Amino acid sequence: NESTHNRISYRIMEQALAYAAETYGRGKLVDIGCGSKPWRTAFAPYVSEHVGVDLVDSKRAPGTVDVIAGAYEVPLEDGCADTVLMSVVLEHLEQPARALAEAHRLCAPGGHLIMTAPLFWHLHERPRDFFRYTPDGLQFLLEEAGFEVAEIVPLSGVWTTISIELSYALRRY
Repeated sequence: NESTHNRISYRIMEQALAYAAETYGRGKLVDIGCGSKPWRTAFAPYVSEHVGVDLVDSKRAPGTVDVIAGAYEVPLEDGCADTVLMSVVLEHLEQPARALAEAHRLCAPGGHLIMTAPLFWHLHERPRDFFRYTPDGLQFLLEEAGFEVAEIVPLSGVWTTISIELSYALRRY
C-alpha cells in the first residue's frame, strides 16, 4: 500500500526487498500471503517462476493468486521452492511457528526464506493482527523451524517509526 500515510514504510520495504531479491532470490519463488504480488517486479529479474499463495484471490489484482491455501498447509511438494517469500504475513498468523515449519518444508536444500515482520506497527487488519517480532524472537522462531539464519536486518529506527505513526495519526485530519 503506497498511499501517502504509508509512503515511508513502503519505500523502506521496497529497498529491503530489492536487496533481498538480488542477494537471495533465485529459481522458483513461492510467495506465501502474496495478496496482489506487490513485489513481483523486484523479484522478476532473479526468479524463474513466481507462485502466489493466499487464502483468497486478490481484490486489488484478481488472478494473481495461483494457489488458494493458508500458510499452514500449502499444497505443493516438499522442497519445491528455491525461494520462499513471506512479507508482512507472520504477524497475522495465530501459529507463526507452524507457518515457518511449512515454509521450511517448501524450501529446497540451499534455498532461502525472505521475510518481513514488524517490531512496531499500529493495529491493522483486525481481528487478524496477533504479534510483533524482535530480532531475537525471529532468530528463535526461524531456528526452531529448521532454518539457518543468514541475516536479520532491522528496517527502521526510532525516528522512522515516529514519522510513520505520526502520519497515521494525522490521517483523520
